[in-house]
Amino acid sequence: MHLVERMLAPENWQALDFRQFSRVLNPELREQEFSAEQLMDRFSSGLIQLGGGNQLVRQ
Repeated sequence: MHLVERMLAPENWQALDFRQFSRVLNPELREQEFSAEQLMDRFSSGLIQLGGGNQLVRQ
């Protein structure tokens, strides 16, 4: 299955710790401007780190 499809699997998103993206919990993020593209890049990176790149949950 294609990596993008695996990244979009609900099981992977449920396993991702979204606290790492919180400006409340990470005050250093308050100074950064966020675009939708940057946010998706960060989510993608988090999912890849979660699954070691190739170990994401398969549908």
